[in-house]
Amino acid sequence: MKAFLEQLADRLLDIGEELPHTAVILPSRRAITFLKKALAEQSDRPIFLPRIFTLDDLARSITGLRPADPMRIGLELYRCYSEIDDVVEEFDVFDAWSTAILKDFNTLDTYLIEAEQLYTDLGHLKAINDWSFLAEELGAEQDEFNRFWMRLGPLYNRFNASLRERGEAYSGAIMREAAIRSSTSQVLPYISRFLFAGFNALSKAEELLIDSLQSQDRCEVYWDDAPFIRENSLDPAGLFMRKWKHKDWKQTFNDGRSETLPIHISSHPHAISQCMMAGGLLQNMEKHEEVAIVLADESMLGALVEQFPHSVEHVNITIGMSFRDTSVYGMVKSYMTGIIQADRSEDKGLDWQIHHAPLKEWMEIAARFGLIGYDLLRKLEFQVKKNRNIFFPESDLRALLGDGPVDRYGLATGVPSSMIRALIHQLEDINSRDRLSEGVATRMKEIIEQSEEVIATYSFIRTGEQVWRSLQSALARERLSFIGEPLRGLQVMGLLETRALYFDQVILLGANEGKLPKGRSYDTFLPHDIRAHYKLPTQYEEDAIFAYYFSRLLFSTDRLHIAYTSERDEFGGGEKSRYISQLEAGLPQRWGLQTDITHEDYPVRPIRVPGVEVEVPMSPIIQNAIDVFLERGVSFSRLSEFTRCPLDFYYKVVLGMGEEDEVEEEIGSSELGSVVHEVLEDAFATHMNGAVITTQALEDMHAGIDERLEAVMEKYALQQLSESGESALVKAMAREMLHNFFLREKKRIRGKNIHILGLEERLEYETRIVLGGQERSVRFKAFIDRVEQVDGQVVLIDYKSGKVNASDLVIKKMDEESLFDPKKSKALQLLYYQWLYYRVKEQEAQAAIISMLGMDTEVKPLVMQADGLEQAEILEEFEQMLYGLIERLYNTPVFRHETEHGKYCQYCVELEESEW
Repeated sequence: MKAFLEQLADRLLDIGEELPHTAVILPSRRAITFLKKALAEQSDRPIFLPRIFTLDDLARSITGLRPADPMRIGLELYRCYSEIDDVVEEFDVFDAWSTAILKDFNTLDTYLIEAEQLYTDLGHLKAINDWSFLAEELGAEQDEFNRFWMRLGPLYNRFNASLRERGEAYSGAIMREAAIRSSTSQVLPYISRFLFAGFNALSKAEELLIDSLQSQDRCEVYWDDAPFIRENSLDPAGLFMRKWKHKDWKQTFNDGRSETLPIHISSHPHAISQCMMAGGLLQNMEKHEEVAIVLADESMLGALVEQFPHSVEHVNITIGMSFRDTSVYGMVKSYMTGIIQADRSEDKGLDWQIHHAPLKEWMEIAARFGLIGYDLLRKLEFQVKKNRNIFFPESDLRALLGDGPVDRYGLATGVPSSMIRALIHQLEDINSRDRLSEGVATRMKEIIEQSEEVIATYSFIRTGEQVWRSLQSALARERLSFIGEPLRGLQVMGLLETRALYFDQVILLGANEGKLPKGRSYDTFLPHDIRAHYKLPTQYEEDAIFAYYFSRLLFSTDRLHIAYTSERDEFGGGEKSRYISQLEAGLPQRWGLQTDITHEDYPVRPIRVPGVEVEVPMSPIIQNAIDVFLERGVSFSRLSEFTRCPLDFYYKVVLGMGEEDEVEEEIGSSELGSVVHEVLEDAFATHMNGAVITTQALEDMHAGIDERLEAVMEKYALQQLSESGESALVKAMAREMLHNFFLREKKRIRGKNIHILGLEERLEYETRIVLGGQERSVRFKAFIDRVEQVDGQVVLIDYKSGKVNASDLVIKKMDEESLFDPKKSKALQLLYYQWLYYRVKEQEAQAAIISMLGMDTEVKPLVMQADGLEQAEILEEFEQMLYGLIERLYNTPVFRHETEHGKYCQYCVELEESEW
């Protein structure tokens, strides 16, 4: 089958001597390149090439207008907007709408719509939807809402007039002007014939342009389609072809294909699997010159490139990469985020200070690029973790980094001009072995330098946030292009760029709903009712365009591979494209397309995560570490860890792997418990003289509880975290817990004689136990939150910030299995306190828990259901079991993960069979 551009080349060669006076208009620059190749290969003599344009190139040639500067267009739009009314939104607010406004302006021009009338109708429609036309007097917000819609018509006129003064326009306005000029005069008179080839959907302006050239007998149109597209009245792929078929144009239609098309459809669990499949196909191919990989989901590009086999020597990638996907952009973004947050702090009356999170992110990337040393990054991490430095004012930044980096990289300023110069310095100083990062930095620096000149001309850019918004807009309008040879090797492109092209094999990846066709776009202010009334494209027309792109692939390749993701996610992803379902249902085949479809499923592969069976045998080094542990002091928490999971105990005690001291961005549950404990200790400290705790004493403590809470939070640098977000809720919870506690205590002491004997009392007991055949010193220790005497009975109180049920504190049997059951850890803790107090003070005591949740007025005591045993006997029996546990710990042959009770291990979380 002869490719479409080869057929077009034949037609051009037939023109002969008139070729230099002929213009060819194609849908893409890549198509232009391949047409030139076809002409060179098919011509048997030297020829003058025709003039070859894209539609946008042709419109610019007709009008002489330049495309509007992408760095200036958003700023100029706001300037015009601010001149329409005295009271308008700030640039920060308006900039979020500018993309949608510009897109709508572009649409109105390409469809030759009178903007003033449309926006008047839109304003009336919004008023009807809001019922505001019935109100005698509108509220301020409602009035501003209605005025916004009425401003858009005048904004369209003012904005276009402003651009025209500089000889500029956006693409839709240029096309509109070209269409109007061609309808009133003979444009580009030195061209005698225009050939439009490979198009499908045309806007009203483009249609008028072709109509005008046709009326001058200077136009031919060549459609790249097939009978099964245009003759099926139900197929949206032929929506536009059926419309153009009845136009009075000189037009030629492609006859499609007569050969059977092999189609291989594969489903995959994820995008990586699709890219791996594509890499495997490339590996098995002898040459790649006539192979194209088409990405319906262009975000797969990075993963795809990683899967290219070494046999792929040449690749031409025309999908541009976003700046957002680069580390250089990450460095710029973290810098701007930190400065903007510091500006906001100053606006609130606080000191100008940078939050540690964006500062650390910036320093991590800056260190990688050689702007600062890694030693400074480690210094920052130390200050954040150990000193709780959440915010860094200028003085701290200079002490941390030195004056040089702070001044050169703008870490102590929110002045817009200084910020831009600082960004330029950062990009200049990047030193990376990664050529991509070097290239990104160079191009980004050029854009920011150009933006600096543009921003300086607009007085409303006054803050760092406004600078960042304008820079983001400028960077978003440009994509990074890969360097490749357009006529050699593998071709990688988006679906739009396949128009008019032919390849031996096409591999289509990402063929899922939402990508093929694209999902509904909300980047517009024009609702469906307005679009339908003014005959603007709706979602139906957008879907028809993608249907044509897909259907065109069916007659423009000799072999087609289609891959999609089959695994559903929480957002409804994983549904294959409707076009695949239509192929499988045989819809195109009913209209003459011959196919041979095969299917393949790439299932989720179950594999076992390596390293599940972790076993650590006892050794002299481990034995020595355990000796040190026993001598320094055995706490209940460490014993509990051993009974729950010996391997987790090994990691924490033997290897000393403590939890990393990350600074708390929010006050968490652990902070909550510590704060509440210390506030209560401080409150009861004034009553350690043995005096009876009275209702008045509790009321006095209660009255000062808020002040004590603030003092404790300030002591631990938590105050600055507690003003908003989750921290504010946790602080409110702490206050509520404390107030409820004193309300309950006032009820509990009624009719009781209570004295405070100790607060945060430290108990230590040293003994000798036979371990490994000889006596060794073992120290037991504990901190008891409160020791009190209630009507002559000593009670050991442990505060719990969580919920505690009475059933959790019942021990039914005095056997090792019941005592050391991890589910009974709270009861075991109280029994351990009783035993330790008995050994240290030689006095029996009751042990109980006060839960800070709920309004229960009673403490929850430990309950021993040991028939006929006195407390001393229970404690003696517990001691023998405790010593037995120490002996078991000392003689453990192998430390391994406990699968039944080790679900909350910090370092040896149970690794089960996972699916990938």
